[in-house]
Amino acid sequence: MKTYLFQLLAVLSCFLASCSFDSAKNDALDTEPCNDKTLPFQYSIIITDKGGLVLLDANLLEIEYDVLYSKKNIKMFSYPEGSSAEPAYSIQKYEQESRIVVATEFNECKQEHVTMILELNQMWCACGPDSHLEHIYTYDTIRCDLRVLNDSVICEKISVNEILSWENDGRKQEEPCITLVKDRHSIAVMGLLNAPSPDIK
Repeated sequence: MKTYLFQLLAVLSCFLASCSFDSAKNDALDTEPCNDKTLPFQYSIIITDKGGLVLLDANLLEIEYDVLYSKKNIKMFSYPEGSSAEPAYSIQKYEQESRIVVATEFNECKQEHVTMILELNQMWCACGPDSHLEHIYTYDTIRCDLRVLNDSVICEKISVNEILSWENDGRKQEEPCITLVKDRHSIAVMGLLNAPSPDIK
């Protein structure tokens, strides 16, 4: 009887030791440090009106009747403030249209996604006897859900104002691109719409 109890205790001890080893092994895997690298990520934005006209001016020249958005009408910043690197952006000419090209950074250890605000100066108006300058802005919240694979950032989806705008279809080499529909950039001076714009800094 004593021999039987001894054997039972020995088997039970081995079983518990095995369970503890497996648990410690799994804990080690769970706490394995992630790849703490900050990697570059880029996507682009096309802005059109309801008729499909692209409303971005890739040329640095001022045009007489400014109905397009140039870089001076655009701002981008991370949201919440300081949650990621401030995005860098420029308007570049692609084969068929101009786009806002946005470059930022992603750290999988510190971030689940990258969110930023796109601010467009949709209209400025110099009205009234004192020609007081007023601005009308639009704001869009752009969220990019990202992950890291083999030291590259893969974009899973992009949502604009919590509405899905782009989703990865498996062609991971494709640069994500979203389209926003906006009114044309308007300028009003003393009630005259789309008058030539002054040099505003």
